[in-house]
Amino acid sequence: MSGHFTDRDERMWQRRAEERPARPLRLAAWLHRLRPTTRRPPT
Repeated sequence: MSGHFTDRDERMWQRRAEERPARPLRLAAWLHRLRPTTRRPPT
């Protein structure tokens, strides 16, 4: 694979991402796992 990332590649990835169902809850959980110090749940 070449090191060039063109607009056509980006458009193709965007279309492919839009084809899958969005999972906002999973994304939120992933973000919380990435940065657990942003918001700590009350103990």
